[in-house]
Amino acid sequence: MPETEKESLTRSLLVGGAGLAMASVMAYSLAWSYEAGYARTFGIPLGLIRVEETSIILSLLGLAFVGLMLYGLVNAVYPIVAQQTGPVRRVFIRHTPTLAFYGAFLIIYGNVAQQRLWWFKVLIACLLLILAELGLPLITRKDKKSYPEKLEAQEKASECSGSKTFADVIICSSDRFLIARLILLIVVLHIFANGIGNAEALGQRDFLVLHDQPSSVVLRIYGSTFVCGSLDPNAREVGAALILRENSAEVPLQVAWKRVGPLKRKALDD
Repeated sequence: MPETEKESLTRSLLVGGAGLAMASVMAYSLAWSYEAGYARTFGIPLGLIRVEETSIILSLLGLAFVGLMLYGLVNAVYPIVAQQTGPVRRVFIRHTPTLAFYGAFLIIYGNVAQQRLWWFKVLIACLLLILAELGLPLITRKDKKSYPEKLEAQEKASECSGSKTFADVIICSSDRFLIARLILLIVVLHIFANGIGNAEALGQRDFLVLHDQPSSVVLRIYGSTFVCGSLDPNAREVGAALILRENSAEVPLQVAWKRVGPLKRKALDD
């Protein structure tokens, strides 16, 4: 095998291995964020969280699916809009994936009024990045008269200006907003995962109830530890104090599914 092909193969293996390692870390982190979103709803200490292998695999598959869907969609649309639309519209087109995550986040919390603050956090993060990209040419391109000309000059200054696909833009190291986009995407993904867990806890109706303690509802199971709370079925609330029960082969816990939710956590001073 020629030396150049060996170097290319080695580089491909290294890049592939690094990508797989990063994807695994991201999958674990997203699974943990999901569990954290669920746990904080009922005041479960984050130190009790245990991410199972199944959750990591599902998170990894979900991450890969979402990534491929977004890549295919944007890479198909980007060459068309990049040629037929103006520079201002192209800025918004480039941020469409981020805004799509924001739209999905709004859907998740559509019926949860007390969580609307999270909507504005994600919206502000998206808009700030877009405003930064729109405002930068006003500072760096003072030699141009009109604002569209400033944006056009900013695009032409990038080595990616002649790229034909969105993939070429992504891998171009001269794109000054690449790191910002990646950071924002990672933050939005984790907020998204955290929000899904929080929304599931707020909307869950069926819970496991201990057979020997009908007034105790199982909020989460981490390994052999059952995290329980005292149930007030009339107010549909769980007590602020948690009860930890260990399940073992010698003394197995008996539980039953019951529709007691949706539940909320009782205030600490109640």
